[in-house]
Amino acid sequence: MESKIIVWLLVGLLGFGFLWQPGRSEEIVKFSLTKNPELIGNNQSAKSSEKDTARKNGKTHTGRALLESAALITGSTINYWRHYADFQDDWQFKFTWKDQKRRFFTAESPKFDSNAFWFNWTHAASGATYYNMARTNGLNNRVSFLFSFGLSTLWETACEWREIISINDMVFTSFGGPAIGEPLFQISSFFTHKGGLFNRFLSLVFDPFLPVNNWFDRKKGPAWNSEEDGAADDFSLFLGVRKVSLSPADQRAVADSETRYAQFNFGLDMDLFTIPGYLENKSLNSFRWDTLSVNVFLDFNFSPAGLEEFNIKTKAVLFGYVHQRSYLDGQGQPHGNNFFIGYGTYFEVYRKRPIAWYDSTLDVPENGNNLSDARFYNRPTPTEFTDKLSTISPMGLVFNIGHFQPSFKWQWNTGIYGDFAMVNALAYNFYSGDHDVSGVKSTLLNWGYYYAVGITISSGVKADWHRWSINGDMAYESFDSIQGQDRYQFLGVVTEDFKIHDDLWKWRLKIGYRIPKTPLELALVSESVKRNGRILEVNSNYLEHRLFYQLRLII
Repeated sequence: MESKIIVWLLVGLLGFGFLWQPGRSEEIVKFSLTKNPELIGNNQSAKSSEKDTARKNGKTHTGRALLESAALITGSTINYWRHYADFQDDWQFKFTWKDQKRRFFTAESPKFDSNAFWFNWTHAASGATYYNMARTNGLNNRVSFLFSFGLSTLWETACEWREIISINDMVFTSFGGPAIGEPLFQISSFFTHKGGLFNRFLSLVFDPFLPVNNWFDRKKGPAWNSEEDGAADDFSLFLGVRKVSLSPADQRAVADSETRYAQFNFGLDMDLFTIPGYLENKSLNSFRWDTLSVNVFLDFNFSPAGLEEFNIKTKAVLFGYVHQRSYLDGQGQPHGNNFFIGYGTYFEVYRKRPIAWYDSTLDVPENGNNLSDARFYNRPTPTEFTDKLSTISPMGLVFNIGHFQPSFKWQWNTGIYGDFAMVNALAYNFYSGDHDVSGVKSTLLNWGYYYAVGITISSGVKADWHRWSINGDMAYESFDSIQGQDRYQFLGVVTEDFKIHDDLWKWRLKIGYRIPKTPLELALVSESVKRNGRILEVNSNYLEHRLFYQLRLII
């Protein structure tokens, strides 16, 4: 593995050295559907349209944020009770003092719930919705987090009074606010500072609440509730083909399909620095209490068998120290060095195509056996759960350093995060083949995943040199299960609450070439994922290599 990465790096560097011609004039075309393509010299900063000068710092609409939140939580509660039959498996408390006292003050609750994987990770998106009710009304990221935490608490304690107070839902909903909501808000804000119908549409897609609240305040300026205009480092849509090889080839955690070796791939990759003056001729040296940078990455892979895998990642650095030194050269072009260190948060979910009926969003197959008990579904053994993971990182430390000059810039970013996660137990398929699984954790028994704490360490370098770009990054994620907090722990039915460990290594290298006088880039991406899992004496692992051929549209 290491030798292949070194070879790719050497090929990329040799390509740069052979094809780059110092001093050659370059032109980059930025994509737009609202006007003629804009030619931007590589020796200039790619600037957006002028900032909306009507925006005033400190102008907030707290009352409107509370009204919008109240409307949302009321509508969600009505919908919940209208479809009460879908949630009766989770009901175990009555609206009496005796039951509610058990719910708040005994070992029965708060606890981890036993819901399906897809149902639980989507709570992070609910948190982003709560968060943006506040953020798009002028409130800062810290107060907006209080909205996601407060509304999550209200929902878990009051609206769902028949159910346990779910620890995992509280964590994913509360911290999903800044981890997902802040990147969506910042990117939507970025497009509100642009002119034209297409940019308004993009703003609406990323954060529908921002255009709505800007419309309410349209007399004060079309981007009144938006954040200050940021510097786009990489905004691209991509599509292409993904080829995959797997070792060992019979690993059931990865869906086996004759067509999976040639999959259709598409997605988007967006990086945005939200520091005014960053990557421009401006000196900076201060602690900033507002967001420093955000990232959104979406990746979907299809074969004729269906969606083979999807990946969603969002990151935000919410505050920190910023430093930049810059100057103009003899031709009046900016050169500079910069760095920041800040508090980061992170969300990730990936899912491979299920191959068993019980690993999907359904509890039982159509016309299949009824559930014998809400705790224990009928799962054939050995199981065939495919790989999945969702991580929320409440806190992290992020360091970024970079350099920019005409025709060349680079950035190096490193982060370390503390994680709460839902992790597919990679070794469980093998473990279930020759062990009695009736007393294992309820989520493990029913859905193949467990709740864990862990750590994520990531590091990446990206460089742009004339028409060429190179991105390389790696990440290590390690998880250990949490014991003693299962929803049914108090009944004594979880008798095998053993420790579980999983970890993941990922390496990725992208080399891109921008087609002259177009907004298009040709990219070759090499990626490898190494997975390991352990339950007691049972171990499992796989190594997956992916090769992507992509066409990218630079926005």
